[in-house]
Amino acid sequence: MVEIMGEKFCSNCGSSVDLSNKPGSRTIGGQRKVGSNNSNPFNQIQDYYEQTKKQYGNLTDQELGFVGSVKYALVHWIDFKGVESRKSVYWWLCLGIIVISICIGILEEILVVLFSNIPVLDVIGTFIVLVAMIAWGGIALIAYLSAIVRRMRYLNVQNITMWIILTLVIPIIVGLYTELYLMLIDKPINNQN
Repeated sequence: MVEIMGEKFCSNCGSSVDLSNKPGSRTIGGQRKVGSNNSNPFNQIQDYYEQTKKQYGNLTDQELGFVGSVKYALVHWIDFKGVESRKSVYWWLCLGIIVISICIGILEEILVVLFSNIPVLDVIGTFIVLVAMIAWGGIALIAYLSAIVRRMRYLNVQNITMWIILTLVIPIIVGLYTELYLMLIDKPINNQN
C-alpha cells in the first residue's frame, strides 16, 4: 500500500484503497483512524453506545422487544433532551431494572457468603458490593427518569421539569399521572387553546 497526499493506493495495481470497510476503523474529525477503538476502553464503550443507538433507534415496539428496549434505554440513560414515541421502551426498562436489581441482590448475597469467612475480604467485598449497588441504583433512577422525560416530550407535556419534581416529591399521587397515565397513552396531547 502506498500513500500519496493522504490517499492510499494499492502497490500492485495502483487503485485507490478504501479503509472504511475494515473492522476496527473509526471516523475521527472526518478521517478514518484504524484500530483506535481497540486501544482505549473509553472509545470501545463510546463505539458500543453509538452502535446501539443506530441499531435500536428506528425499530418498532415489536422489533425492539425486552432486551433491545432495555439496552436502548440504558444507552440513553442520561438523554433528557430526546423524544421517545415508543411507550414499550419505558415499560421494558421498568421490568429490566427490576430483573437486574434482583440479579444484583442475589449476586450480593452470594458474595457476602463467600467473603464472610475471610476477614479482610469480608470488609473489602462488602464495600465493593455496596458501591456497585449504589452505582446501579443511581444509573437505574436516572435512566428511569430520562425515559419518562423523553416520552413526555413526545406527548407534548408542558412543564416537564415541574412534573418530574412533583413526581419525586409526591410519588403516589403525581406518579399516577406521570408514571402511569402518560406512559400508557399513544398520541401526543393537544396543547393548543
